[in-house]
Amino acid sequence: MEKAKETAATKVGKVYQKTLICIVGIAEKGKTATANEIINLLKRYATAKVLNQTYHNNGNQIEQFIVKISNQTIGVDCIGDPGTNFPARIDTLGAYPCDAVVCTTRTSGETLDAAQKTATKYNMLFIKTSTYQTDDPAMEATMNSYKAEHIIDLLKKRKHL
Repeated sequence: MEKAKETAATKVGKVYQKTLICIVGIAEKGKTATANEIINLLKRYATAKVLNQTYHNNGNQIEQFIVKISNQTIGVDCIGDPGTNFPARIDTLGAYPCDAVVCTTRTSGETLDAAQKTATKYNMLFIKTSTYQTDDPAMEATMNSYKAEHIIDLLKKRKHL
C-alpha cells in the first residue's frame, strides 16, 4: 500500500486525500451566494489559474468553476437544485480529478445523494455543512461571506490551499 500523505485524514483505515464539501439547505438560504463568494476568494490567490468556468441562466450565474492553485485543483458547483443535471456535473468534478470540490445541494434527495455517491466513488472525505442563518435579512450577505471564509479555512486545513 502506498504511503499516505501526512495531511490526509484517516477514518477506520481509509485514507482521504481529497475532499468534498457540500453546502446543504432548503431553497433561498444563501447556498449559491456562499459558493459564489468562495469562487471570488479562490480567484484572489496569486497562483490561481482558472481551468474552466461555465454559466447557467443565460450566462448570468456561474454554474461550475475549476481552478488550479499551486498543485491543487479545486472545483465549485453552484447549482445543486433538483432537475439541473447536478448528478452528472458533480461526478465530472470528481473524475476531473479535483483534489477538493465544494458544491451546493438541497437537504435531501437527488442532489445530496449524488454528492455523497461522488465522494464515495472518488474516495473523498465528505463534509456536510450549511449556510449561517440570521433573523436579520440585512446581515444575510455578511453571513454568506463569513461562511465562505470558513470553508476556505477548512480547505487550508485540509492542505488544498
